[in-house]
Amino acid sequence: MTAADNNQLHERTLKFFSQFHTWDFISAPAVRGKLDWATYSQYPLSAPLLHQRWSSEDEIVGVRFPNGKGKTSYFLLDIDSGSNCHPNNHWVDFASLLNAMEQLGLFGRVIVRSSFSNGIHVYFPLPEQVHCYKLALAIEGACSKGGFTVKPGTLEIFPNVKCKGSNYNGHRLPLQLGSCVLDDFGEEPIHSDLNALIKLWEAAASQQEMRLVRQAIRAAKPTWAKQNKQVKGNVAEWKLRLEESLEEGWTGPHQTNDIIKEACIYARVFRELNWDEVESWVLQNVPQLRGFQKFCAHRHIYQRRVREWVRANRRSGRYYPYSQRSRSSKPPSEPRGPNNQAKAQDALQRIQAAIARLQSSPGGLPGKVKERQELLCREAGCSPATLRKHLPLWHPRHLVDGNSANDALDLASSASPSCASGGILPIPGQEYVTAQPARALSDFGKDLVTVAGSAETSQNQGVTHPATLRCSSLVQQTPAPIDTSQAIRSTHHQQELLQQMQGLKLVEPPGKIVAQV
Repeated sequence: MTAADNNQLHERTLKFFSQFHTWDFISAPAVRGKLDWATYSQYPLSAPLLHQRWSSEDEIVGVRFPNGKGKTSYFLLDIDSGSNCHPNNHWVDFASLLNAMEQLGLFGRVIVRSSFSNGIHVYFPLPEQVHCYKLALAIEGACSKGGFTVKPGTLEIFPNVKCKGSNYNGHRLPLQLGSCVLDDFGEEPIHSDLNALIKLWEAAASQQEMRLVRQAIRAAKPTWAKQNKQVKGNVAEWKLRLEESLEEGWTGPHQTNDIIKEACIYARVFRELNWDEVESWVLQNVPQLRGFQKFCAHRHIYQRRVREWVRANRRSGRYYPYSQRSRSSKPPSEPRGPNNQAKAQDALQRIQAAIARLQSSPGGLPGKVKERQELLCREAGCSPATLRKHLPLWHPRHLVDGNSANDALDLASSASPSCASGGILPIPGQEYVTAQPARALSDFGKDLVTVAGSAETSQNQGVTHPATLRCSSLVQQTPAPIDTSQAIRSTHHQQELLQQMQGLKLVEPPGKIVAQV
């Protein structure tokens, strides 16, 4: 084989492994018998790393399907060795199951023995990606229509129809320990070569009738939605169903997770135990259920399964005692931290303390604004945005008329809480126009008209009227063009002022500000 052939084979292999979703992958030591799977959610696996771990003889690796609006380019049927639809048990049922898939337009398939347990995985590769959850609904609906029940221990589908907020079930990748490709009847082993599997995979994908598949996906509806709604609405029926399930116990393999879940829900909701008591109650009572010793294959790790379920649902808050079913009866949540006003007051105090420390130091406050800002941010432990809310305390341009930062600190200490939380602080040497009461608005408009007439007469004589100077000092508090709402600093009376000053126009000639009618 030439180097070009090797490169092509390598790219083909990486393309095959890149189709698998590797977030929340599963892994277990490579041993015969029951595997101790573990989920890894901290990081995904790249295609080369997934291929490397798949090739290891000491590990068996598996994958899940993407949550949310994730898509997939394959799905599989998992048929256990003891199932009625296994080809070694009932070939007719197995053929009927394949026929149900063909009704959806799925004609191409790859049949693989999953492990030494002789269970089989029937892979259905797709030439394009489709929505995982909608595909699961279509597959489960086709199985139900064909008379097959999707149930752990007999027939499972991947991706599965799952609850919102949970992960899809994981499955092992093909051709690992105990796995091989079977013939079209699912009976005789053929090979365990990855390159040959990829060729079969690509050929099967080209045989799918995607028009029928997309049509089935669009028509798929969750058949369990109405049933779950009825059970949720009837609490007595829900409680009775849980009690009957616990009384019945294990009737076969692959039921441990469901029984642990129902036991925890019953203890939490109807026995009204806290989560620590739920864990103790389930650990004590589950081993006493019927069929535990005979069918539970997780007897050595069932305590871990119970603790994992309790820990996950303690965080979600999905289940709570039945007496607290009303939201008003739930205990009120405690505040998680200080409110915004307290945070703003604390930031102001830290800034004041930092300025005082720096002024008492030999170097004092830096003269440049950028250096002063960076130094104060470090000393006060605040962001530049927070520091800029208190410019009169430290900014050189805001420390006017020779006033130092000490004057600003004295003013800030006596300021109102609204000033401390980022409002406008008074600056020595500058006049501030307070909001006028509503009855004075008309008088203010009359004053402006009077000033305008006096200013016009004085301007002809080359003299600036004193009233004009007072008006100029009043309006110069805001930059041009003049905004009357800012001059009065009262947005509440802005509309009334504009109505009473119709026909009045403010202009700004060079050197002074006058009002003209």
